[in-house]
Amino acid sequence: MAGFREFVEGQSRIEAVVSVPVDTFVASGATVKTSLLFLRKFSELEAANWKRVSEEEENAERARRKPELDAQKSILAIAKPKMAAFAPPSGASKSVAEAAALQFEAALKAHSQSVADAKKKIKEISGEIVELARKSARARCSYPIFYYDAAKVGITSTGEADDNELFPNPRAKAGEPTALELFREHQAAHAQFFKRQWECSKPLQPETDIKDEEVK
Repeated sequence: MAGFREFVEGQSRIEAVVSVPVDTFVASGATVKTSLLFLRKFSELEAANWKRVSEEEENAERARRKPELDAQKSILAIAKPKMAAFAPPSGASKSVAEAAALQFEAALKAHSQSVADAKKKIKEISGEIVELARKSARARCSYPIFYYDAAKVGITSTGEADDNELFPNPRAKAGEPTALELFREHQAAHAQFFKRQWECSKPLQPETDIKDEEVK
């Protein structure tokens, strides 16, 4: 899921999340809780802004973690032990030669382990850099998302027709706005915010007091 989330947030803006009842698809054999995700592909400007901000945050985080990375890279730069450094003196006894060979073998093993540990640590740090950078980029490029928790979506658990509060239709409850109508109100309320073309220069806040919480 992490890979999917990263792909989505790097390609599009989440317009809305609509949660439907757990029994919506029971008649089809599914018993999982489902949410509908509505996306809008980035405009060229939005895509460019996201790329710029992501790179800025990653570069900043990489600079902050540079001492840690350099310390691990210095371990990788250490040369592998050579047998010559452990060679016994000329004419040494067999036991001395065997001891030197064991010392060389231990040094090789220790070097291999330190290299493996350093590579692992570099990978961990690099992953943390990317994750923290994306988190910072999301904060700078924040925007309001419409969320709706539906109770009636036009079908019962047995597959029969039911009330439908998702969009205007004959089965919608009279006098109450549907999810689609509330979404349009949400878009209108945040129109000025969205007109700023998602500059991502700093953490943005909607120019309205309307809160983007669960509206159902």
